[in-house]
Amino acid sequence: FETLSTALAKAAPGSGVLILAAGYPQARTLIGTSDWEQIERKELRVYIEYPEQLGNTPTESPKHIRWERAVVSSDAFGSELQQGRILAIHDCHYVPLSTEDADIVVARVAGFDTAVFGIPEDAAPILTEVDGVLVSTTKLSQFITGRYAPVEAWKSIWGAILQRIAGTEEPIVLEWEPHVQPTYAADEKASRKMERKAARRGTDWFFNARLFPAASWPEENRHYMGKVGDKNRVGPAPDPSWEIGDGSFGMIEGVNSTIRFDGTQDMRWWWRHDCMAESAMALAFDGTVQGQRRSKMTAENLNRFIYEESPVTQGPRGDKNSDSYGLLSWNISDEFNWGTFYGDDNARGLLALMASSALLEEDRWDEVLLRGIMANFRTAGQLGFRSKGRIDMAQLHGNGWQHYFEQKDQYLSAHFESYIWATYLWAYAQTGYTPLLERSKTALTMMMEGYPNEWHWCNGLQQERARLLLPLSWLVRVEDTPQHRAWLKQIATDMVAHQVACGAIREEVGTVGKGRYGPPKSNAAYGTDEAPLIQANGDPLVDLLYTTNFVFLGLHEAAAATGDPFYTEAEDKLAEFLCRIQVKSEEHPQLDGAWFRAFDYNRWDYWASNADLGWGAWSVESGWTCGWIIAVLNLRQMESSLWELTEDSNAERHMPKVLEQLFGDYTPPVPPTPIRHDALGAEVVHMTIPADSYAHGDLVDGLRGTMDHQDPEWLGFWGQDFEAIIDLGESKEVKHLGMHFLRSHKVGIMEPVRVETSISVDGVNFSAPCLTDGAQAVEFLPNKKSYYLCAPISDTARYIRVKAKNMGVLPEWHSHAGQKAWLFIEEILVNPVKE
Repeated sequence: FETLSTALAKAAPGSGVLILAAGYPQARTLIGTSDWEQIERKELRVYIEYPEQLGNTPTESPKHIRWERAVVSSDAFGSELQQGRILAIHDCHYVPLSTEDADIVVARVAGFDTAVFGIPEDAAPILTEVDGVLVSTTKLSQFITGRYAPVEAWKSIWGAILQRIAGTEEPIVLEWEPHVQPTYAADEKASRKMERKAARRGTDWFFNARLFPAASWPEENRHYMGKVGDKNRVGPAPDPSWEIGDGSFGMIEGVNSTIRFDGTQDMRWWWRHDCMAESAMALAFDGTVQGQRRSKMTAENLNRFIYEESPVTQGPRGDKNSDSYGLLSWNISDEFNWGTFYGDDNARGLLALMASSALLEEDRWDEVLLRGIMANFRTAGQLGFRSKGRIDMAQLHGNGWQHYFEQKDQYLSAHFESYIWATYLWAYAQTGYTPLLERSKTALTMMMEGYPNEWHWCNGLQQERARLLLPLSWLVRVEDTPQHRAWLKQIATDMVAHQVACGAIREEVGTVGKGRYGPPKSNAAYGTDEAPLIQANGDPLVDLLYTTNFVFLGLHEAAAATGDPFYTEAEDKLAEFLCRIQVKSEEHPQLDGAWFRAFDYNRWDYWASNADLGWGAWSVESGWTCGWIIAVLNLRQMESSLWELTEDSNAERHMPKVLEQLFGDYTPPVPPTPIRHDALGAEVVHMTIPADSYAHGDLVDGLRGTMDHQDPEWLGFWGQDFEAIIDLGESKEVKHLGMHFLRSHKVGIMEPVRVETSISVDGVNFSAPCLTDGAQAVEFLPNKKSYYLCAPISDTARYIRVKAKNMGVLPEWHSHAGQKAWLFIEEILVNPVKE
């Protein structure tokens, strides 16, 4: 009915009436006094949305959610939607009501499906009963237009509402076509033709979403320095009437996760090097494999913009005398970020440029490519790690690149570190420059030795496994050894163990305390930082931003490198899954053909915890997600791999020039010569477990630690005593037995209170201990390495036992008195040739 009064007049006594919020969210629903009187007189069963008043009482001004979500707060919906179940009412505007009971409330809650920390006391009612009238404080009736989620939950909710208003005992089941949904059902039979179509639709999405600015756009939207939206550069999507650009002005990042009340989504107006390069790669595949001329031209223009015109390679990054020469800016949306260098973002951009150059048969960027790889290499340390993944230009220019090249930092994070190793291995295969291989192998060896408990995971452990597949596959390419194949198989096996029947690979978080961005630990923490899509392991969820997209690439390269059908079978299942869950939408063509970050494979719906501050469940990342999925789908069409596609590059011809520009006459430091002693390389049959952050030293490798406690040669024990037993392999005469401990009082590293050493022939019966007491200075002296030598021995033994007594807690004179003390040891020496 056009008017409420007409509807009420036509309604039979005792019948049901739905009074919907036509003016939402700008205008509340007005119900006059006479209307209320008629409702009461006819005893109508009424549902009202977004009311301006209830009876004669005006409602308060509407509020607007930011991170709040809807939560079922009663048993009104039966077993299908129990109390605590979380729902999404996107962009919810609601009128505050004071009521003790409600069927649905809105509140800031953590959790995947369920409010794991309970419903907060300040929860506001969304669906409740007031004087016999069912009241929705927001507009629930636009659940299709507003894309409320998950879909199956809203079937239950509206079935219950309609059943109540109709006054029937019979269940009411609604069926509708969601405005945004997966392209195929979970059991749809897949084919290579389906994959080809998915790759085409995926590339069309870049254009349909108008990611490419054109000269005719308003200046603030066309230019990467324009001010768009809030400080996070999130703003309305380009107007559908705007011209679609050709890549000459770069491209914007992708779709923001927030869904508006009308079902639309804002865009992330960032100009990011990595996303642009990965998107150019996807377009180049479309141009070459699928014969799409527009895509090929746009890829060429986009690469020209990135590497020849934009700040990505200009300024200090283009000055051969600069410490940041050859590095690639993370993003160019504001000048501050021109000097931010993530190794991972550099790596993915460089990998994409390799592919684009091969597909476009273009060698004009070969020098940029090789220089970028080597610029990252010269800012990585001796162990192959790049300063926890990120270096800023101010630090780099202050310290000098040599500082980073000579350091021995380690950061066991595949997310931040591993893809740059893949570029080193590729460059090694092209040029034969052995340091690239050596440092990559060192880093990968440390990653595998620390797997999985010592890994630092970013948003989850699965994404870390996903990232390691590519460099391990390419390590097999350059050094096909049983060990390297075993490493690859181990990571892939643990990954595929989480693959379910439909092909999805379930997310998993890792060891508590090792995660950079773990699940929210409270309701208040929800939405305050980056976060996983799951709340706990077992949630039926895939992540297409951080994991699944990179698993797809990794499995493909592993299959090509090894010929092992294990990888091919897992990859095929994953390819089918990705084709099925690709977004289909006639109502929102700017989303059609894309892949959202989150997918719930049990519901077969786009659903997850949306706690991530920047890239939530419904975000679309142009490069990371769509770029790599499209690339692998096309590689499958080509029956080729990324390695094979790029192996005929001529980039190596630039190596002499690049080395001269980046390294000049620099002479790297000579690696330390191990101290020769009789325990060198012996087996450590027992040792107290060190602290995770200081667990990579080797007691019998002959290498000395520096005065820096972060030197990886040191083993650190926090509040613990130290004990180790070493097996020399055979009985030897022991004349000299000693070890080094570190003193660094400023950071709480204290010399041992006492050291005990003893020897044994059988490893069971040990000699009486030789005791050495430590001297405890009560002042902040400079760092020092203290050498503890037991009394002279002249006896035969196979086993050496060393015990060191930790101070336990820091003494009263220390600024952190009462806290646990550290004990650091580096080497146990038996009959050293030279000390």
